[in-house]
Amino acid sequence: MSNFEAIRGVTWTLRKLLQDNLEVSPVTITLVPPDVTLNGVSGRRLNLFLYLVDESAYLKNQEIPGEGSPGAYGHPPLSLTLHYLMTAYSEGDASNERDLPAQEALAAGMRVFHDFAILRPDNATLDPSLLNEFEQVKITLRPSNLEEMTKIWSAIPTANYRCSAAYKVSIVQIESKSRRTTPLPVKTRRLHVATMTRPRITAIYRTPLLPSDLKGDIRAAVGQSLTIEGSGFTAPQTWVRLGGLNPIPVTPLSDGLITITVPDDFYPPIAPNPPQPIPPEDQLQAGPQFVDIRIQRSGDGVAGGLDHGTTFSEPQVEISNQTLFMLVPGITGVSPNPANVAGLLTVNGTRLFHAGLKSYVLVADVAIEVVEPGASDPWASPTSTSVEVPLTAITAANPPLTVPGAYPVRAECNGAISVDEPKVNFIP
Repeated sequence: MSNFEAIRGVTWTLRKLLQDNLEVSPVTITLVPPDVTLNGVSGRRLNLFLYLVDESAYLKNQEIPGEGSPGAYGHPPLSLTLHYLMTAYSEGDASNERDLPAQEALAAGMRVFHDFAILRPDNATLDPSLLNEFEQVKITLRPSNLEEMTKIWSAIPTANYRCSAAYKVSIVQIESKSRRTTPLPVKTRRLHVATMTRPRITAIYRTPLLPSDLKGDIRAAVGQSLTIEGSGFTAPQTWVRLGGLNPIPVTPLSDGLITITVPDDFYPPIAPNPPQPIPPEDQLQAGPQFVDIRIQRSGDGVAGGLDHGTTFSEPQVEISNQTLFMLVPGITGVSPNPANVAGLLTVNGTRLFHAGLKSYVLVADVAIEVVEPGASDPWASPTSTSVEVPLTAITAANPPLTVPGAYPVRAECNGAISVDEPKVNFIP
């Protein structure tokens, strides 16, 4: 495996190939940027300039076969592709055909790279840093048009453009110095079998309280009940996972029906243990929340080394498909009612405000943003359960709301709009 000398080794090998196999002579092989002026070099010259290095994407995560433990992982080698520019220069005479010797030298150099397109391990010119490599280094003439070559030479403003050949050399690998991880070998085989079908959710909606209530609304506030329809819910143990909360144990009403209350700041009690608090950073916030069902049943298996093994039984958990419900703010009351358009409106409820999420109080179709008060603002700082907004915004609406009148009030947080619509009466 190569180390940091690999790039230098490739460049040295290319120069040695040209020095040993060119048909024309004398030709000096140089390794300098095209804008460097050389002293003491005369006659024909071929220059190799490494102008680009990039990583091989298809070998980015591949370990070298045969290197170290077959199970080692973590830090594969750095696999590189090198891009060279081969440029020919002629004698500094004043004839009208002074570029012809340079063209001969360029063609001779291209012939060498064509004949030695693969740098095999038995090639005497191969640099020692490239010996015993798994990937053979290959030289490929890179198709380049005038526009691309012009861009390369434009990046070297002090050098005059000359006809050149671009080559791609790959793959050059540099071994990582970071320690690889080798997992322990398997000592005990375990084959586990469970004959069951995973649960499936087909619908989720807020549980209707009255026969006349709409069925199918996926919006629900904390403290409200969700109904989950599907199949495969009945098991010795069933859980519902809401958003990022821990799975909540439930007892299905049937194999295809579950109801669960959206928790606020405490998980439902699990007898005989008291309710456990939900950390503030884990509590569900307004917006879309994923839902899945998890069931646990017993499964059988066989464990052992090289013998016939022994049977065992252990629980197996299956997880359903995921679906979503929209957690929305809940409104428990508004005050004052009736309200003055020049005063403040207080909205109480749940999930009305959360730092970092946009929140609004909607009076009819007028949206009043919930913001922290400034030094001279009369309203209180918003909380999750109470917000205050100035009502002067409803008179600035276009068209303004007619006063006196009664208008529905809704709350919006993170794009989720409350289901509750209490009305507030305005007085002149």
